[in-house]
Amino acid sequence: MRPVLTLLAALLALGAALVPEAMGQRDHVCFAQTGQCLAGRFRQYWEQNGGLPVFGFPISAQAPALNRDTGQTYVTQWMERNRFELHPENATPYDVLLGRLGVERLQQLGIDWQTLPKANPSDPHYFPQTGQAISFEPFWQYWRTHGLELGDRGISERESLALFGYPISPARMETNSSGDTVLTQWFERARFEWHPTNPEPYKVLLGLLGNELHATAPVPPAADYPQPPAGLPSARVVAVIDGDTIEVQLGAVRERLRMIGIDTPETVDPRRPVECFGREAAAMTRRLLDGQRVLLEDDPSQETRDRYGRILRYVWLPDGRLVNLELIAQGYAHEYTYAQPYKYQAIFRAAEARARRLELGLWSPATCNGDSDRPAPGPVPTPVAGAGPIPIPSPPSSPSGSRCHPSYPDVCIPPPPPDLDCGELPFRRFRVLPPDPHRLDSDRDGVGCER
Repeated sequence: MRPVLTLLAALLALGAALVPEAMGQRDHVCFAQTGQCLAGRFRQYWEQNGGLPVFGFPISAQAPALNRDTGQTYVTQWMERNRFELHPENATPYDVLLGRLGVERLQQLGIDWQTLPKANPSDPHYFPQTGQAISFEPFWQYWRTHGLELGDRGISERESLALFGYPISPARMETNSSGDTVLTQWFERARFEWHPTNPEPYKVLLGLLGNELHATAPVPPAADYPQPPAGLPSARVVAVIDGDTIEVQLGAVRERLRMIGIDTPETVDPRRPVECFGREAAAMTRRLLDGQRVLLEDDPSQETRDRYGRILRYVWLPDGRLVNLELIAQGYAHEYTYAQPYKYQAIFRAAEARARRLELGLWSPATCNGDSDRPAPGPVPTPVAGAGPIPIPSPPSSPSGSRCHPSYPDVCIPPPPPDLDCGELPFRRFRVLPPDPHRLDSDRDGVGCER
């Protein structure tokens, strides 16, 4: 059995308790972590070629999407680490093609990989096609022991190429989207990261390129996307409170801001339980906005402030994306009209209808099925002033063969990959021991996910 499939088997055993939630359709497997499902050829491809460690969870539904290279539209589904594209005109196994996400992400970052320093042709594992080498031995071992299933004996070079592509950068220290500075090497379809403090076999991890690129893709299509007005004031996001509320530094004043036209499930109201998909919505807002410079737009049809004193605004990212709209369109928020129509109401409502139709995020039967008022699954104790430490939840039962990382002795959290954050977990204030591979104890006080 291939090494990655051995790992996959263990992860899927754990999944029986923590990961998939069947929809009652044998062709589907759904994941509460992202609210998305795999079905049909994409599910088969995911399971045959590495599954969770290689591709991560699905983060979108299957939907037609434009391929910018060919100008054609194909059924597409995003994973945390890659993108699947269905080409029924091709014979199996080439009817599913992977995106060149390494190349695309570097382009998005303004880096031309062809201008990066080249390797010496005498370096180990040199590829003249790109002028780069996989000289760091752990990266080479990972590359050569993983590949798409093309029917070759063992794992051939062409199978590794089909999965990762050629190297397109030297190995060098870089800071990833999670804030870790690690030895990194880019490939046409992947990014390898070296995490030496992780236990084996998790020292080499694949970057979350699917997350990074999908989070920056305008939804709905660019032709229907609004443009930010000229002359908007700039602010810096200093805190994300929950999915629809942030704090910004606006000039010399720090303001709490409520986004116009959206409502995300509750996570911080002490009078109410954490609501279904609330943690996921807050995590998405954090990924989009944490530390960002943003542009703020008010709306004359709405009040300047709500009854809690929060300023009411639309929030634009520097690349032209409207965060309020992104959260609705990707299934992290409901459209919300308070008292009277607002400027972007028609666009927001169309985006919600699309997210509902595609069963994205909180609309998925695997998560809330649209009913985000119900409590989120899993024990999440709510802090009460003066009540002392929050009790640690009991570890969930897990089937024989499941694996819980020893850094989290009081709850059952699997080792990476994938890399999990607090917004994706149902636990709060649990004990953390080194090496903490998910970095859940950010202040290193021995307690994870305190907020």
